[in-house]
Amino acid sequence: RVDPPERVVPWAMVSYERFAMLAEDPERSEASGVVMREALELFPAPVPDPPWAHEVDLCRHAMPDELPPGYGHGLIFLAPVIEMPRYLPWLRAEAEAAGVEVVLRHLDSPAPALAAADTVVNTTGLGARELVGDHELYAVRG
Repeated sequence: RVDPPERVVPWAMVSYERFAMLAEDPERSEASGVVMREALELFPAPVPDPPWAHEVDLCRHAMPDELPPGYGHGLIFLAPVIEMPRYLPWLRAEAEAAGVEVVLRHLDSPAPALAAADTVVNTTGLGARELVGDHELYAVRG
């Protein structure tokens, strides 16, 4: 999980709404690889609703007959499914069409990038902790 929820949920909802808009347009959905699908998050026993439960579309508690054996609770909601091999090239093309210059290079610190550009987008993923020297960073799923 990512914290604090009061900051993360608004960020996540911006992404959710943008992905939903892509998915609504058949041409953009096909080009970007983004679709909306019903998701089922499973738990062995009831848990409190996550902070985003009242923000996403069609969110509800699963009925007992919708749960596979071994699970006592589930949350069903509409979620974006993003096919990354299509989405990332599409996103890059969109950015470049908007005038963004994409520069790929190995960095040992963010300083050279920050000195060379007005805006830097850090997409290091698992390498972010080492790049920025912040040992409080930790990997999350999703």
